[in-house]
Amino acid sequence: MTIEVANTRVWYVNNNAGSNGNGESNSPFNVISAVSGGGSPTGSGDVIFLYGGGGNYTGGVELKASQTIVGQDEGLTVEGDHLVSSSGTNPTITDGSGAGIELAAGTP
Repeated sequence: MTIEVANTRVWYVNNNAGSNGNGESNSPFNVISAVSGGGSPTGSGDVIFLYGGGGNYTGGVELKASQTIVGQDEGLTVEGDHLVSSSGTNPTITDGSGAGIELAAGTP
């Protein structure tokens, strides 16, 4: 997937990582809740990149305005920089008590 937006921040999540990182490419979060909702460090327009292969991401995710979720199976190119090659399986987000992905208020 190619994303063309100036000053885009990318947050990485890998539920196969042994320890929870800070969301950078070399230190991804290992739970999806780290990028979910108002308490997360993410901002409007940020990209959330999910690695595949670690089983389902559970608990769901609440997006902020204009955020994008990209799975490893699509790869990641931002502002012309190829960051992650496409590979693996499509990550799955589940939430036993509601929607797997909740869009920000007013998002079409």
